[in-house]
Amino acid sequence: MKYISVAIFVLLTLPIHSQVLSGWKANPEKANIYIKLNADSVAYPPPDCVEYENGQLMICPPDTIPGNPPPVVMGYNIYVDSYFEDFLAVSYPLDTVYYLFTELPAPGDRSFCVATVYNEWISEPACDSAHLRYGFPLPFLEDWNSMSFDTNLWQHDTFWSISNDLGNPEPSAMFQGGSLVTNYSKELESYPFLADSMFVGQIFMDFSLTLNSVNSTGDEKLLVQVWRWDEDPTQWHTIAAYNNANGNISWTTEHVKITSYALSNVIKIRFVAEGMNLSDIGSWLVDNVHLNRTCDAPYDLHVMTYFNNIELVWIPTICGTFPLQWLHYDLGTNFTSIGTGSAVEFDAAARWTPAQLIDLEGHNIYEIAFFPAEEQAIYKVRIWEGANASLVYEQDVNDPVIDSWNYILLDTIHPIDINQELWIGYHIQTLTGYPAGCDQGPAVNGYGNMMFWEDQWQTLLQINPDLDYNWNIQARYIDPPPPVLICMNRIYRQINQGEYLLLDEIPHYWKYTDTSANLLDLNCYKVTTVWTKGGDTCESDYTNEACVSAIGIPEDQEINSTRVQPNPLSTSTTIEYELSESGKVSLIIYNHLGQQIETLVSEYQSQGRHQVIWNAEDLPSGIYFYRLQAGVQSVIGKMMVVR
Repeated sequence: MKYISVAIFVLLTLPIHSQVLSGWKANPEKANIYIKLNADSVAYPPPDCVEYENGQLMICPPDTIPGNPPPVVMGYNIYVDSYFEDFLAVSYPLDTVYYLFTELPAPGDRSFCVATVYNEWISEPACDSAHLRYGFPLPFLEDWNSMSFDTNLWQHDTFWSISNDLGNPEPSAMFQGGSLVTNYSKELESYPFLADSMFVGQIFMDFSLTLNSVNSTGDEKLLVQVWRWDEDPTQWHTIAAYNNANGNISWTTEHVKITSYALSNVIKIRFVAEGMNLSDIGSWLVDNVHLNRTCDAPYDLHVMTYFNNIELVWIPTICGTFPLQWLHYDLGTNFTSIGTGSAVEFDAAARWTPAQLIDLEGHNIYEIAFFPAEEQAIYKVRIWEGANASLVYEQDVNDPVIDSWNYILLDTIHPIDINQELWIGYHIQTLTGYPAGCDQGPAVNGYGNMMFWEDQWQTLLQINPDLDYNWNIQARYIDPPPPVLICMNRIYRQINQGEYLLLDEIPHYWKYTDTSANLLDLNCYKVTTVWTKGGDTCESDYTNEACVSAIGIPEDQEINSTRVQPNPLSTSTTIEYELSESGKVSLIIYNHLGQQIETLVSEYQSQGRHQVIWNAEDLPSGIYFYRLQAGVQSVIGKMMVVR
């Protein structure tokens, strides 16, 4: 046999099986001897197998043990995440043994290693890894109605009990004071909670508490703490703390955000009563412990009749980051406009091939910008697809602003198909003039200057060699936010005070047109946002309820029309609107986050046309909304600040 010296650093009364391997860490509660060993792993083999499952560790004995006679196996050292856990003694003949954990290892990614303990050596470890996932799902509510800590697997020190007589309402968890105990720390600790598959939203912890104080020393405290599985198992984060400095605390309900600790994690919570002198308090009481996940919801829903349909508008949530992304060939400024000087009907378009769209898979067109130049004309924005330009989308442009960029939000977001050509533009039916704005060129021929006239698609240069321009046509698309965060809106409708039913689910947006409603019914609506990421889905709370009916809606105050010019704007713009009757009017500006920026009007106004100047010179570039309300009617519009 080969003899190798052994260096003993600390020798206590425990046998050699409580030694730990070099470079490993010992749990100070369980290991009392440290011996640094280096040995020939061939001469002292580790266990032949180590497998963890459901709180049990299976350990196979070494397959062969060399030597004559071979060293004697005394048992196994067990380690969890490099910490010494326990020693398991064995007897001959050696066979597969099982180690049952009296306390389950903490949830998360864990390593389980076992070293064979010989009468003269300790082997290298054999290991298994496992992802432990156990605990209560969210939402979770503990109101102590079961009258037992065991029901939901709470661990507790002495002095914690269930009070049947006190609570909010009774019963509650009570930490009893009044004894001559000093320098104490007593815990009430939860079982784990599963939030590791939640990737969106906010997680909150609610709880009620009260203090019956004796002496206002400030030294007696109640700490509320959170533990997360992916950190040091001894680390707890204090999210709230209370003391007896001001005497009694009446029942109060706390609402604490714990998203940064809980989202995508397994967590535990605990209440720790600690202090210098337990006789300085009568009791701490804790009740209604509630853990819940919420997701941001849209708000400020308004509905109105629009021709034969019902129009819904709301302030949307912000789903990721949406940078301004535009498809266009023009230079961004208007140079001239094109027409015949007489009545004519034609389409103006810009065109992109699949090769140009290859990087836009998964993107969606949601806004079209163009430059109309003739008042006596009807405009419709359009989208075509394919080499033959098949019409796939059309939307009327109401009250176009002449000689200015018009930004038309699409009623339905249009997905980009990267496998076929994309054409963006508008249809014009004019009585006179030169209705279609252009840049100063030169033309991106065959792409930025397409025109459908006399029953065929042509370029401007084919129609007239002097028309070396690009149409002022742009399409804005949403750049999907990484990592794979998807937001949708769900529209719910109630008819004549019946049950709310899901009407439609649409891509994330800020308005919706209900074309199926009977205007003689009482139609009420609510909207939610559905967040999806990594297989996790969270539906927000509803917006406010908004209702509309042709019966009973006052007709004495309506908004006949609105107009914003210029739009886009650099420093200021004028918002014009016309009231059919006198009444109370409000005009409020919001930023793209839905936060109120400024109230421009909040007063009684007379019938007729009104103008309000909005000064935006101190605001950053971006998208802003205005909400004009007169009586029961509300209009939401969009403005763009560009510098």
